[in-house]
Amino acid sequence: NCQSILISPDGEWAASAAPDDGKDAVRLWSLENPSLSRVLEGRYANPSNFSPQDCSLAFSPDGRCLALGGAEGQITIYDIKEKEEVATLESNGAGITLVKFSPDGNFLASSDNRTIKLWRAPWNR
Repeated sequence: NCQSILISPDGEWAASAAPDDGKDAVRLWSLENPSLSRVLEGRYANPSNFSPQDCSLAFSPDGRCLALGGAEGQITIYDIKEKEEVATLESNGAGITLVKFSPDGNFLASSDNRTIKLWRAPWNR
């Protein structure tokens, strides 16, 4: 029962938010080498912190980073190649319903159904 899925702009990865082995998780699927597919570590691998129906996903234009917004009002940026969380952005506490990178990857926009916020990309320097 997948709640969200998207393919990276470079065509190397797909990301999904769905139950995984009975637990909710965000999974990265390598489209070129299936052995590299994995469940993301950290906050979004913990079912108490994550619900796929309340998750928004966005790849950076270069396909290197994945942004995840959730119901708790945080946005997490993962570096796919380094396999690590590179930034956590704190919203005003309202659930994040949408995240989207600017075409140059220097900004991330987020929405919580009441507010649109622009974030400068500190992970992109």
